[in-house]
Amino acid sequence: MILDALDIPLEFNETKEPQYLELNPNSRLPAIEDPNTNITVWESGAIILYLIEQYDKQEKLSYSRTPEQYALIKWLTVQVSGQGPYFGQATWFTRFHPEKLLSAIDRYVIEIFLKGVGLVEKYLHYTAWLEALKVRPKIKAALDKIVAQRKAHGLP
Repeated sequence: MILDALDIPLEFNETKEPQYLELNPNSRLPAIEDPNTNITVWESGAIILYLIEQYDKQEKLSYSRTPEQYALIKWLTVQVSGQGPYFGQATWFTRFHPEKLLSAIDRYVIEIFLKGVGLVEKYLHYTAWLEALKVRPKIKAALDKIVAQRKAHGLP
């Protein structure tokens, strides 16, 4: 969504291909190589900070002032260190793990909703914020694209 909001084009390569492994030796998503700077960055939080610093000069998505800037970094860190890993594990155990381990699925899905979304909702009024975002043309287009890609891959 950040790429779309900032009008940054994206090429996608398979993560196990040698070309991608040169970018990210972990062969995990996400990783980017910026052709404008020849800088390679991987891991969600690092990529978000890089894109904001390099391309959000008009502060469409970020702040250059304190304390807002540090609030943004704080919540980005919550997502990267707390929510992100739980979403990843929940996705793995619900979609890809060869056997359905209900205890693992329950653990990660419950963690996401009770501690992840609940924390954000309590402090950031998540639902109102999300609804306001959804009407922004770039964000709506990005969300529609994600839904179409998920359907194309047989995911809900």
